[in-house]
Amino acid sequence: MDKGAWKEVKPIYSDEDRSKVVRNFIIARYEGLVKIESFDSILPYLDEKRVKLLYDLKQSGTRTYSYTVKEERCYTAEDAETYFDWLISVVTGAESTSEDTIKQANDQLFIFILALRDCTEIDEHVKLVEPYNWERNLASIAKSLSDFQSYEEKRDLDICNVLTKIHELVKSYHAILTEMTKDYDVNIKKVFKDD
Repeated sequence: MDKGAWKEVKPIYSDEDRSKVVRNFIIARYEGLVKIESFDSILPYLDEKRVKLLYDLKQSGTRTYSYTVKEERCYTAEDAETYFDWLISVVTGAESTSEDTIKQANDQLFIFILALRDCTEIDEHVKLVEPYNWERNLASIAKSLSDFQSYEEKRDLDICNVLTKIHELVKSYHAILTEMTKDYDVNIKKVFKDD
């Protein structure tokens, strides 16, 4: 198969899928069906700059390392909650921002929702992710199979065309080829007879 037949690997969740998860989470949280017990699991993302902060969030905490006397500013769980809530206000439209900021906020919320999964209580009836879409995947497989069949049909047609041309050449030069065969047979017998 040619290289064009293979498709690029895409993320498991599309932009639309991530938006749906974030939307379902926000609605469920608003309805009281989601309870976040702690925002501590977001802190590494903020302190280690794993995400680009979309607004100037001040670090309200400090930490001291046992081997030095130096204090370092850091984010607290309250800072993380403030930032999380601000991201929600952006994606819900309560905070006026650019389209790019809204997309980044949505992506960060998706990351944070995953990070918070161990310290979040979600009502059993809440579905953040839609059930697996078998129809869409089967349609995709059917299309891939159809593309492969088209490729095979084209290949078979190309082979038939080549064989047809060979057949036409043999037909056109039949007399010459027959003469060459007879000549070959006579000459080969002479060569072996002389030995």
